[in-house]
Order: sequence, then C-alpha cells, then structure tokens
Amino acid sequence: MDAAPTPQGFSICIPVYNGRRFLAETLASIRAQTYPHWELIIAEDASPEPARDIVEAFAATVSQRVHYVVAPVNQGTAATRDLAMSHATMPLIAVLDADDLWEPEHLATLAECFADPACEFAFSSTTMFFMGIDAKPLLIEPAPAERADLRSAYYYCRSWLPTGSIAFRRDVLARTGSWAAGLEDKPAWLPKRNLSEDRNFLLRVVHAGVTPVWTGRSTFRYRKYAESTTGYTENGTPDRVWFYNYYGLVNDLPTGPQRRFLGYLNRQAGDILRAHNARHAAWFYFRAWRWWPWRADRLLRAMQALLISLLK
Repeated sequence: MDAAPTPQGFSICIPVYNGRRFLAETLASIRAQTYPHWELIIAEDASPEPARDIVEAFAATVSQRVHYVVAPVNQGTAATRDLAMSHATMPLIAVLDADDLWEPEHLATLAECFADPACEFAFSSTTMFFMGIDAKPLLIEPAPAERADLRSAYYYCRSWLPTGSIAFRRDVLARTGSWAAGLEDKPAWLPKRNLSEDRNFLLRVVHAGVTPVWTGRSTFRYRKYAESTTGYTENGTPDRVWFYNYYGLVNDLPTGPQRRFLGYLNRQAGDILRAHNARHAAWFYFRAWRWWPWRADRLLRAMQALLISLLK
C-alpha cells in the first residue's frame, strides 16, 4: 500500500509595526486553524512599541515553530514582509497582516488547492468588516464571469485580491523576485509611496505566468478602519499605475486590450494629479497617449498640463 503523501506546511509571515492593538486576536485566529502544519514568522519593523511579549505568550500555547525577528531600522511593510519570508522553512507561504483574521478552516482550504502540484498560487474570498463605520460586512470574491480567467481578471483590476487571502509556493519567489522588488525604483514624487506593495507583487505574479486558484470559500476577514476609507483612491491610483508602466506588457496576454487598459489607467492617474501637480499629471497623460496613441486628446491633455506647470 502506498504511503499517504506528506502534508505540505505553511510559513505564515506577518510584518508588525506598532501592532499590539490587534495582534493577540490575529494570533488567536492562527491558533484556531484546523490545519496543523504551519510555522509562524513575525518580523517586527523596529516598532517603538514592540510586540515581543505578545508573540512569546502565543508561542507558549502552540506546538508549532514560532520565530520572532526584529528589523534593525524601520523599513516599511514590504521589506519587513520579505524579512519574515527570508526565515521561512516550509514549502508554502501564507501572508497575513497584524490586524486581520483567518477563519479556522483557512489554511485547510488553501492546502486542498496545493494538493494539486500544478497549483502555485491560491486565494480565498474575503469578508471585509468595518470598525467605526456603520456598514454591513462586504464579501469580496471573483464575479462568475471572471472565474474562467482569474489571471486576466486580476491584471485588469476587475476584482481585488487582499493580501491576507493569498498563499503561494515559496519557489515562486525565484521567478517574481522579493515582495519589495521594484519599490526602490519608484520616484520620490509619487503620493503615498508606501501604498500598492500588494499590487506590485501581484503584477509580478501575473508577469511570471502564475495562474491564481480560488478556494471558493470566504475564510479571510479583512479589518477596515474609518480613518482609512478616505483619500485612498486619490493617493493610491498614481502609485499603482506607476507599477503598470514599470512592468509593461504581459507577454502572453493579448496586446491590444492591455494597451487600451494602460492608456485608460494613465489618463485616470493624470486626472487625479492635475489639480495638485500639473507636471506630474503630464507625465501620466503622455504615457496614456503612448499606450493608446489613437486618443489624441490625451496628448493634448499632456501638453496643457505641461504648459500649466511651466506657467506656475
């Protein structure tokens, strides 16, 4: 009789910066996992209020490996996530933030996907719940029309893929680069430069030819704060669009729809920046025209924005 296959383990990687408020609750959701094959790596981003005591108290309640590492200087979420991943020993990586939660079956449903050797990247649906906002929980998952081609769906922003919902094989990083790759090349003038670290990684997943697999279940709970609901689109859109320009076209997706989409994204970023910084708006308008040169109005917008910036 053939032996049962060895269960695949997850390295759960959590970056923490001043995360004491919710970290114990997050760790409790990990302890409640029905799938026992995991280790936890917490990377502290030189927090003024470190959470070592919370991590040590949690480690005393579980049999799995718990590793705590501290960055020598504050380096941001993406680099701290990479620090955690550099200590991973399991074949699968699951990412989570210090204030979000997993349902008890989260890792088990992901493990079912990875039982197929062809699966390199899997994700669950997400339930967004709100703090300080009078709103019902929101279910985030691919629409039925998107499910046949999830790779294109996420490239074209037809659906959102929250970070804590995903897991991937550790060897995928050899093709995508680290989580923070590309961030060092972003220009200093971009607003909210620390946004879009998740979109940056997901774009490289798409470019690497990795196809996401959906579990079909909502097992990730994303916490949304009242103070984070305003200004995100205005501040985050140019940041995300910059990454689309940086990585360019995906080789194995149809070129025409990509160019049209990139033209639209850059025009949108230009419109957002125009009232605040016409010169930077012109940068995006020119790229909107270059991606889709049949829209001469975008070239006109670029010239107008550039003229406004010169006259100021």
